[in-house]
Amino acid sequence: TRTFIASKIPKYQENLLEEIKRIKEEIADSVSEYSKFSEVENFGKKKIEKLGYKKYHAFMHGIGIDVHEYLPEEIRDGITFTIEPGIYTKNFGIRFEDVYVIKRGKAVRL
Repeated sequence: TRTFIASKIPKYQENLLEEIKRIKEEIADSVSEYSKFSEVENFGKKKIEKLGYKKYHAFMHGIGIDVHEYLPEEIRDGITFTIEPGIYTKNFGIRFEDVYVIKRGKAVRL
């Protein structure tokens, strides 16, 4: 999932786009620091809340037979999942989603 800009946007929205992209990368990098997916999700929530947003898109879900699968609690090699931080306001929304796999304890983007 990607956010595309159809017209000129205010600078604060442009800056927010970059912040959400950066947060997605920080969430991916944080996977190796935690042993549970819930800890990674909490890390992401804190990053978005620090920007002042309380309403945000779910951060992660598993990928398998169904598109949206529950993640196991423990982070293990071979698990495929998404990282998709996003925020929504009355006037606009931003979300970036990539699919990752755990390989040697790290999130590797596919």
